[in-house]
Amino acid sequence: MSIPKSHSSPSPSPGPAIRAFIAIELPGATRLLLQEEAPVLRKAGGRATWVRAEHMHLTLRFLGEITEEQQTALSRSLREISAGMPALVLAVEGMGVFPNLRKPAVVWAGVRQIAGDLVGLQRAIEAAALGAGLVGDNKSFHAHVTLARIRDLAASEGLVRAVRERVEGPPEAFGDEFKAESVALFRSELKPGGPVHTRLEEFSLSCKDCL
Repeated sequence: MSIPKSHSSPSPSPGPAIRAFIAIELPGATRLLLQEEAPVLRKAGGRATWVRAEHMHLTLRFLGEITEEQQTALSRSLREISAGMPALVLAVEGMGVFPNLRKPAVVWAGVRQIAGDLVGLQRAIEAAALGAGLVGDNKSFHAHVTLARIRDLAASEGLVRAVRERVEGPPEAFGDEFKAESVALFRSELKPGGPVHTRLEEFSLSCKDCL
């Protein structure tokens, strides 16, 4: 007796993984002021990669490679998180470096919270990333906007000196304070001409009575 062949459809293949991150976008005026710092610092000399204005944002969680299933889970969590969080009032001001002034590798502008709960929001997003099966980020959260990455410290003495003057001097404000009313999930594609960031979804910080 022959066994009838199954006519069930094969399971669909999972979609390709994407490189992604979650961030708060900055106002255009703030990005322009940050971008204007680049030529000033470049005059000091040195070898560094400078972030283009359209790529300047406040990263809340770099996700790395995520699957389609993980993206779906993160989107669901981000909708829930954002619905329970108030809008933020932030200001971009001051300059700093990672890891320290002796061996600076990353030059950044600081982000100061004026209203809202930025740390609480970031912690909730970190929990969502863990819930989606991603590896935990052990680095403490430090709100900043990356401006440049120093590629050759030995050849960048002038640049390091110029950055140190700004870090140790009075903090410069990069635009007015602004209201951040949403967070966004971005796809990041590495291209020969530099990374390309695409906003996939936006989640409104819509809680009116949380604070």
